[in-house]
Amino acid sequence: MPIAKKLKSYIGLLVLVLLILLPVFILSQSLPLAKLFSPWPVLFGTLGKLTGLIGLAAFSFSLLLASRFVWLDRLFHGLPRVLNVHRWLGVISFVFIIFHPLFLAARFLPVSSQAAWLIFSFWGNAAYLFGYIAMLIFMGLILMTFLWRLRYERLKSLHSLLSVPLMIGGIHGLLIDSDIKRIPWLAAYFIILISVSVVAYLLRLALVHYGIKAKAYSILAIGHSSKNSIKVTLAPDKKAIEMKPGQFIFVSFPDIKKGEEHPFSVAEINSDGSIAIVAKILGDYTKKMDSLEKGFKAYVDGPYGSFGDGISINERQVWIAGGIGITPFLSMARDFTSCPTQNAKVDLFYVVSSLDDLAEADSLKKMSAACPNFNLTTYISDKEGRFDLEKLRSMAKDLKSCQFYICGPAGMIEYFVSVLRKENIPKNCINIEAFKLL
Repeated sequence: MPIAKKLKSYIGLLVLVLLILLPVFILSQSLPLAKLFSPWPVLFGTLGKLTGLIGLAAFSFSLLLASRFVWLDRLFHGLPRVLNVHRWLGVISFVFIIFHPLFLAARFLPVSSQAAWLIFSFWGNAAYLFGYIAMLIFMGLILMTFLWRLRYERLKSLHSLLSVPLMIGGIHGLLIDSDIKRIPWLAAYFIILISVSVVAYLLRLALVHYGIKAKAYSILAIGHSSKNSIKVTLAPDKKAIEMKPGQFIFVSFPDIKKGEEHPFSVAEINSDGSIAIVAKILGDYTKKMDSLEKGFKAYVDGPYGSFGDGISINERQVWIAGGIGITPFLSMARDFTSCPTQNAKVDLFYVVSSLDDLAEADSLKKMSAACPNFNLTTYISDKEGRFDLEKLRSMAKDLKSCQFYICGPAGMIEYFVSVLRKENIPKNCINIEAFKLL
């Protein structure tokens, strides 16, 4: 990743951290520091306050990031980074919210363990009841998300319920005799933050369901780019979405299921505004895509991602694609090979399990034949064994002078990032694209 691009991605993260810590600053301005951390019961009381404030703020921003608006992609320089931060905020908020009542209960341990336990038994008090319900729902949803292997559609449905504990937790914070209730600026902060987060998230769900957030396209052509993959070409009904090579979009086909969208890399970006996506026929949704016909409607949301942004015309590049991870490279390769005065050199290693998984191979071979600086190597692991660093080293010389672009299964990405770092390849020379999106 170029330095300028890396710094831009950190600006959004820095702003986010400052906003999450803003309640702590407001609290510190309202109460003397000497009264926050001593004696021992006060220390645990303060820790209980801080974990509650930070946990609720982190949870709110986690939900806001899940709203998946394009401006978030630009702020963090890529939706995969946005959703990665979203997941980490989910973990942070989970831990902090769990410790919030534990620290508050620990204040009473010098009196007795029974007094500490009483904080969990005020079910007749509305303020406490809202807190208990919010915590139980939140813990249940987070644990189900992380521990259960759910299908994409069910995971999305489960994820959409996260606004419920956030709203209930906000009511708890405003009702209970707390600093949020006593400090007007703190109350205003959480009312605005929770309202914006919930409205933004629910608005996205509604806009996606009714096809408002996305642009209307129609299927121009449909076919198979390999035995195990399907290619769909889409033409805009009105104005086309402007896209760059390497980006991805969310596409929904009402004829399969209204409002259900899935991420696809853009394999082709044509001058007439039409685009093409290539999907591996794997789950129920992609199998149903085979029943689509020319003229059927599609709704496209995006574009997202910045995988292809850092490609310079003056550097040596190694592209590693695993399976359907070839899709972002297809549009990048078309863009790269369309420049007759190209100074850079690209070695694309396309790794698949079998010949049946080799999508768009003929198109890639034509591009390689037409552009001397674009070299294609297809690798069938069922025949030739695992594609690893030694295989890569034997085919591409002087790896330390290269920029790496990797897309494919998570295991393959983790392996190559690890071994390349051990080879002292700088982190900013390794660019990855991974799809773990909601």
